[in-house]
Amino acid sequence: SIKAGIDRAVTHGLVEKGHADVISVTRLHYASDFLFSPHHRGRLYTMLRDPIERAIESYYHLKVTQPDVAGSMTLDEYAASPYAEKNWVTRHLAGVPEDSEVTEKHALLAKEVLRRKAVVGLYKEMEKSLVRMDKFFGWNDYDSEADREELFHCRHGVINRDRLWESDEEITFGTGSRPQEGDPLYSALKKLNEIDMDV
Repeated sequence: SIKAGIDRAVTHGLVEKGHADVISVTRLHYASDFLFSPHHRGRLYTMLRDPIERAIESYYHLKVTQPDVAGSMTLDEYAASPYAEKNWVTRHLAGVPEDSEVTEKHALLAKEVLRRKAVVGLYKEMEKSLVRMDKFFGWNDYDSEADREELFHCRHGVINRDRLWESDEEITFGTGSRPQEGDPLYSALKKLNEIDMDV
């Protein structure tokens, strides 16, 4: 979903040749401008997550993927650092560059993109959201009841595995807890993501 991957997909005619049923991107506007066209349109779906939860998971992801940057960083230090996520969802839905401030105007645009262009699922209700997307996109055409059951068990297993992984003390690097509403750290993360909280 990075620019280089989108560029490679364009070069190989991924969309025009019908090589993919689903394409996952985080650079929505870049993909929309270069990958799709009026003759080869895409349909957008997204799983939205509580912005505070997302910011916390971003911190843990940074610790795993860039230990030289965040290896010894606490969540409090992350929230005060330039690495902390700031209104990520609004930034990407409204096409706001990383070095620009996200404003209420961008929030209105992001809401409009979601309202007019997207099938929205909720991360905390992943299974229900996936069933909704199945129906919308016609992904629920199974050859047999056994195929449907197999998909359900596979999906259920993956979702439960990911939830366990996220709540595992090891992935919280020994803290084993998350900030709660009212905590100073929760308030700091909320301030960084105020516009996403509104969207």
